[in-house]
Amino acid sequence: ATVLIVLSDDEENEQICTGTLVAPTKVLTAAHCFNEFVFGVSVRIGTDTYGMMDVRIHPLYRGSETDIHDVALIE
Repeated sequence: ATVLIVLSDDEENEQICTGTLVAPTKVLTAAHCFNEFVFGVSVRIGTDTYGMMDVRIHPLYRGSETDIHDVALIE
């Protein structure tokens, strides 16, 4: 199934990142999808939409799309 991560900012703008379902409640995605302007996150798998419970960004990620640590795990 396609996994889309929909991120919204405080002005209701949305951006979409993709992810990979790696466990029944965990999605692996890019850390650069998350920044200080993200206020809402939902995960769409097929036609189902889920809220985000937690996000963990790799502790060595430094904010660049070319960073080798550009990974995040959403629950």
